Amino acid sequence: MSVLEVNPEHFSECDGGTELERNNQRPQESGGNLRTWINAQNDPFILKFPPEISSYIFCLSMDASSYELSKKLPTPFLLGSICHGWRLLAQSTPELWSILSFTLEKPTKPEGLSKLHAVSDWLKLSGAPPLTLRVFNYAGPDSFSQDGCDPVINILHQHSGRWHTLLLHLPAPLLGRFYGTSSPSVLCDLNILRYYSHDIDIVSPTFKMHSRPSPTHLTIWCPLSPISTFDIAWDNLTSLKLALTIFDGCIEVILKAPQLEFCSMDLIANGLFQNLPIPKTVVRHTHLRTLELTRFSAILPRFFDGLELPSLETYDYQTSLDDLEITMDAMISLLNRSGAHLKKLTFDIDGPCERPNLKLLDATPRLQHLHLEFYYSFSAPIIHDIFERLSSSPPLLEGNVPGFLPDLQTLTVSARGLSMWACIPRLFSWPHRKFLRLEVKRVDDKIEIDNDTLRKILRLVDDGASIRILGWNRDYLQQFKESSHEANLRWRLNR
Repeated sequence: MSVLEVNPEHFSECDGGTELERNNQRPQESGGNLRTWINAQNDPFILKFPPEISSYIFCLSMDASSYELSKKLPTPFLLGSICHGWRLLAQSTPELWSILSFTLEKPTKPEGLSKLHAVSDWLKLSGAPPLTLRVFNYAGPDSFSQDGCDPVINILHQHSGRWHTLLLHLPAPLLGRFYGTSSPSVLCDLNILRYYSHDIDIVSPTFKMHSRPSPTHLTIWCPLSPISTFDIAWDNLTSLKLALTIFDGCIEVILKAPQLEFCSMDLIANGLFQNLPIPKTVVRHTHLRTLELTRFSAILPRFFDGLELPSLETYDYQTSLDDLEITMDAMISLLNRSGAHLKKLTFDIDGPCERPNLKLLDATPRLQHLHLEFYYSFSAPIIHDIFERLSSSPPLLEGNVPGFLPDLQTLTVSARGLSMWACIPRLFSWPHRKFLRLEVKRVDDKIEIDNDTLRKILRLVDDGASIRILGWNRDYLQQFKESSHEANLRWRLNR
């Protein structure tokens, strides 16, 4: 076992500790002191290290980064139930208790400790550091009781001044109950995710605290809810993620957030809002560098007409509709009007397109990263044209005019019907393409590359070129090497 691995399963639970620890333990026979002594003997490191090292190891043993894992009770109480030394160490390490994730309405088993006591004890041990709080709604078969949640929410309110990261995945009526009792002065990351329940879906969520929060990172996933139902101060916002069906207020949000650098918007069922009015005033935002839009096809041109983004460097667009031509024209107009120079471009098109054209690439000569995902056969001519131009264009044309994407550093392609394999050796023959990172994924049938082209590509890889060809999530080049080695070995053994 590694020094940094803490596995409480190697120990028995000892008696003593806080009320929560004692209630959390399984019934034990007498002999707590003996078990404590045995556990201490099984610990070759923790109790012998300086406390700050042991505390750091305890912190490393906590994995609360995963969204799914965060719904489960983390392990500080279990760590504290091992022995007296571990318990003192856990209780004197507030960082262990600074992340609290739990399901709000999960019923308490008769032999267990109430959720109210569990949360209360946890917060007492967390000391004064900023809190990361994740609260999930119970999705079990039992009836939903809002009143039963109030005591637990009230305990959380008492610590609202320490909320640093707050994630609420709750039904609409409960979102409005997290109003706090003190100013959330350290609240930097706010995530409001509406949980759906059939009997309360018609309720529009409202989030409003006694003291208006001013986060730097904000995520809202609440379909059917306009931005106006969330009382947020936008002045310090640098990152915004929205998943809504109602576009109303999105332009105003960008205007109200002068520090915004990252903006992601997903309009679910956007076709319902084609006639939605968009403010005629043009918003010039000088800090926005990354813009991600999903399902914006119905209103994209009007949305771009209201913006000027001179600092825009990354554009990510995802759609399932036949609007590629409209998207290109609207984006080119925005770039020309803003004087922006894209460095990273992503297109994820899950739908047919009658007029395949990526004219936007000619309007972004300084592009460094290009990511393309297409799921219909129309993409083959687009991809082939891009590879032909990349493999035949020098860095500079006559008159010192830049060639086709001379600064490109990464190219990722996922598509059907690919047949541009012969372009890859020619592409890497140019000096300015030597360090290009290329990844190609074919998402339909078997990859077919002629032997001569395949040998050239493998020779490039052996010489250090970054080339990956994937088929059905398998590395085609690596698989070919392994099969060739196995065939060669079998031939030698049979001689």
